[in-house]
Amino acid sequence: MSDKEALKIFSRQPVSQDMVNFLVATTNSIIQVKPSKRNHHRMETTRHRIFLSALIVAAKSLNDSSPLNKHWTKYTDGLLTLEEVNLAERELLNILNWKTNITKEELIISLYPFLQPIIRQHEEYIQHQQYKIRMMQKSKAVGSSNSIESKLSLHSSSSSESLYSDNLSESSYNSIPIKKKRSMISIVDSTILYKN
Repeated sequence: MSDKEALKIFSRQPVSQDMVNFLVATTNSIIQVKPSKRNHHRMETTRHRIFLSALIVAAKSLNDSSPLNKHWTKYTDGLLTLEEVNLAERELLNILNWKTNITKEELIISLYPFLQPIIRQHEEYIQHQQYKIRMMQKSKAVGSSNSIESKLSLHSSSSSESLYSDNLSESSYNSIPIKKKRSMISIVDSTILYKN
């Protein structure tokens, strides 16, 4: 399975807590807030503004219809005002130089921890299917060789029976059922005709 196929499967899965934790950790590692100087005062909401602006830009880039900034303000439960949300979005866009596109390769690299289990699960499934096919083929091969052996043993027993019928004595001939007597007589008659 290719990484692109795994990415398609991943995009159809529901969001899990692991995904959210991964995104938070990745966001913290990519957009690091430098420690402030002793005499510098920073806002308590800096990390929240960075994370929210990343969500807003991603939603607007990826979705045809995304929430407006006034809705994002409501989602913060009063932590940020509309002006602060607008400012945070503009600041992030300036940091990104307004380049909000992402290639498939970049997406595969960034989502690699989520794609690996999907690829591994698919490979295990393929191996299991191949194993089942091999077992079915082996059972068919064993079954066909058994049927060949049974056909051969049937053929050899019938030919030995016809040889035996030529040398029948009168007493053993009377103990054979009528249908068998007729077939043996025709075999004997054809042998006599052939000799003449």
